[in-house]
Amino acid sequence: MAFFYRARVWVLVAAGLIFFLSGTARIGASDNKINGRHFADLEARARQGYAQQQFELGHAYFYGFGVPQDFKKAAHWYEKAAKSGSPEAENQIGFLYQNGIGVRIDLQRAVHWYQLSSASGLPLGKVNLAVCYLNGVGVPKNTSTARHLLIEAVEKGEGLGAAYLGRMELSGVDGPENVPEAERLFKAGMRLNDPVAAYGLAYLNTARDGHPRDLRKGAEQLRFSARTGYVPAMHALGVLLVNNLEIPRGDGEVRTLLQRASSAGYWQASVILGILARDGRGTPADAAAAFYYFRLAILQGGTKGEQMVAADLRALSNQLPSETISTSDGRAKAWYEQHHVQLQFVLNPEDGDKL
Repeated sequence: MAFFYRARVWVLVAAGLIFFLSGTARIGASDNKINGRHFADLEARARQGYAQQQFELGHAYFYGFGVPQDFKKAAHWYEKAAKSGSPEAENQIGFLYQNGIGVRIDLQRAVHWYQLSSASGLPLGKVNLAVCYLNGVGVPKNTSTARHLLIEAVEKGEGLGAAYLGRMELSGVDGPENVPEAERLFKAGMRLNDPVAAYGLAYLNTARDGHPRDLRKGAEQLRFSARTGYVPAMHALGVLLVNNLEIPRGDGEVRTLLQRASSAGYWQASVILGILARDGRGTPADAAAAFYYFRLAILQGGTKGEQMVAADLRALSNQLPSETISTSDGRAKAWYEQHHVQLQFVLNPEDGDKL
């Protein structure tokens, strides 16, 4: 199981797109009501060297709040704030260097900023540095150091640290797998309101061989995780409800979950939406909608998506009028053209977050 970097704000809403950051930074609550006067004042103080305003200006460009979204300008101001001593900005610019967002990928520089953020006491900085040591990213792999950093983060109230400790136990990173200890850690993380920990508990309750199954409990844990905006949980809950009709669900819940995951770039969710439309499950059969979602899955998922839906697309191409095919294909391409830059931040299930 690979270990990934996480963001406090689990989804970003920009230009109508909800997308999940698989990178490092965690940013606090955002104000998307920045008006012209507020922005002018913010920029003026940032240029005067105030770290908090530099961070907020980077934040505005990162999210596109009050200004057009611009990752290069976001990186510029985050790094300014980091150099001014902001632990949150140190953590965030580390994320940008780790993932090549607005800057060239530079793993050593990313680790440098994580180290400063961790040394400043930021709990998420400790988690992100720990993940570097777990994966050997920019530093030699050292699971003992990673575990120490994660324990420190949990002691400071960071639930994500418990989630990663649980994953280490579940994966047998330092020895035999320890499912009971993983479960204890996931529960501790969920008590700290961490969605990744809740996702781990749901995995144990719904899919882990040798662990008692409790699909309803797993569904509630996934709902908790999905409510935070954690996209893998949206996808997993949608799949769980599709495959287990006995689990209570709200009106339209399945479709809403899968559409949100698809809109976040999850090609597997697009495949499932295509299948539901193709077969008329939970909604009237709609061959044009099925074609659209299958085409979208290929654009989002590349070769893996194409392998999954190629036969369906050929069959639908023989059924649908050419103009319907052209319209559906155009819609899928238009979506991809608008959002393809953000898809580099999307974490898909095969990357390590499987239920």
